[in-house]
Amino acid sequence: MRNEKQKFDTICLIGTGTLAKNCGRLLSSKHDNIRFFDANNEESWYLKKHCSELKNVRYAWLEKKALFDGIEELQGNVLIISAVNPYIIPARIVDNERYKAINLHHSLLPLHPGRNAEAWTIYDEDEYAGITWHIIQNKVDAGEIITQSKTAIDGKMTSWKLFKLQNDMAFAAFESFLDDLLDDSLQYSAQEPVNAEDERFKLHYSYEKPNGGMLDLEWSAEKMSAFLRAMDYGPAKVLGVPAVKWKGEVFNISRYSIGSNDTAPDGVSETEGGVRVAGDGMEIILRLEDR
Repeated sequence: MRNEKQKFDTICLIGTGTLAKNCGRLLSSKHDNIRFFDANNEESWYLKKHCSELKNVRYAWLEKKALFDGIEELQGNVLIISAVNPYIIPARIVDNERYKAINLHHSLLPLHPGRNAEAWTIYDEDEYAGITWHIIQNKVDAGEIITQSKTAIDGKMTSWKLFKLQNDMAFAAFESFLDDLLDDSLQYSAQEPVNAEDERFKLHYSYEKPNGGMLDLEWSAEKMSAFLRAMDYGPAKVLGVPAVKWKGEVFNISRYSIGSNDTAPDGVSETEGGVRVAGDGMEIILRLEDR
């Protein structure tokens, strides 16, 4: 039976991975009716198993249409929490006063709205990265801000490392405001105005890659480093394999290394199995393979 003190009849958690799992665990201790909608491309056995071990949490993996049709069929007031969720919540739900919906975004909005924000943050050589929990509106990543957290970026940060760090930051923030969220007493703030001429405010789609996934050997070494680290999601290869044009042919960059260089002259040269770049006090080695 629903606790009459609860403001929401049902909580719908839509997401993937460790962050969604941790949010579900925390929610299970605070609410008695939670639906966990797995947003992976296929059913996740570890998320299903995890949910089976939690009280008040029901797991489901559904195709996109069935997922949102199911949410629409829920009765009463519904809280939707989007945590590493690739789906856009339909307007018919966002505009319905029965629903309140919040989302995690992997940047300091309004910077880098859209997909793979951690990669664009690194590629654009931002000094800081961060996360934003915000209210969901019909315009993507434009809703009022609940809270933000930020961290400095160093020259070793890859997209995969940053994404994992951001998820840790996101959970800490979620934990800090959850009680107010469940009481429906959160305070919000409007996003700062957007500079339309600044590329960092551009909305990015999932198919986009920094410079189309191509490293330009005319760039500075610092820019090459930023590109390589932005493309680097480890084995997940979210943005695919980076490529470079060398001696008139396009090659995949199978591996790379970035180190310091205080002695060798600046420039681009051939090395065994690839290309060596020196400049900006660093040495970059690109291992190449046929496409």
